[in-house]
Amino acid sequence: MHIVAAALRAQKAGLDGIEFHGAHGFLINQFFSPRINKRTDIFGGSLDNRVRFVAEIIARMRLTTGNDFIIGCRMGCNEPDLKTSIKIAKILEISGIDLLHVSIGLRPPRGKGPAVPEGFNYNWVVYGGTEIKKNVNVPVIVVNGIRTPEQASYLVEQGLADFTAIGKGLLADPEWANKTQNHKPIIHCINCKHCQFFGPGGICLQVEAAKRKLNMSAKFNVGQRVRIVRVDDIPYGLKYSYLEATIDKTGVIQEHNAQSSKYVVRLDGDGSLISLT
Repeated sequence: MHIVAAALRAQKAGLDGIEFHGAHGFLINQFFSPRINKRTDIFGGSLDNRVRFVAEIIARMRLTTGNDFIIGCRMGCNEPDLKTSIKIAKILEISGIDLLHVSIGLRPPRGKGPAVPEGFNYNWVVYGGTEIKKNVNVPVIVVNGIRTPEQASYLVEQGLADFTAIGKGLLADPEWANKTQNHKPIIHCINCKHCQFFGPGGICLQVEAAKRKLNMSAKFNVGQRVRIVRVDDIPYGLKYSYLEATIDKTGVIQEHNAQSSKYVVRLDGDGSLISLT
């Protein structure tokens, strides 16, 4: 089976494990879903049959990769509802799964998922993951709309999840995890829906704004009193302050073009002048 062979290649390459993508409408998700799976053989009909496809893959993979290789599965919490998804999670646990990553299955009608109780400060996808965790003994990852280190930490510290997954936050700031670990401010995802998550060629508005702060340029006249941006946090420069300076031949500008009295000033991450045109 190609999936088992792929897992074996991953193991030989030195990876600790793999994760099936059984959410977001992909193949395994289609087997789970009674809305899509209309088969009349042993892989359709009852819930046990709909989960059989991935259960058999897990069994074959375990024989091939051994017990120390991690096998995880991403799944929806709405297949077609939370109650059924909890049953799917239990069957996966019995089948030998090591890790569950709970997200969205097929898009629910009108975008509605499990009802979130009052006082739960996350969306229905996260709520579904926390409910599944209550019903299984394997680690559970929750995801969706978790944008700040504080939100992620709360879920783990309160025992609502074993891990939190960050997606679009890493597009806004690839150093999200490192900055969080070192207690540095991150560039926040603002859910602008312009990034690559929503299509090829997408651009994160937060990153572009931060880059403009880092690479800020302006034209000044000699002798002009100006305010120059000093960037304190690289690579993108969320924190910045202003320096007062006078543009002249011996001050901020170290070189000048005799043919023009206007210059473009570019600043390094520490606020120092790095180029002049």
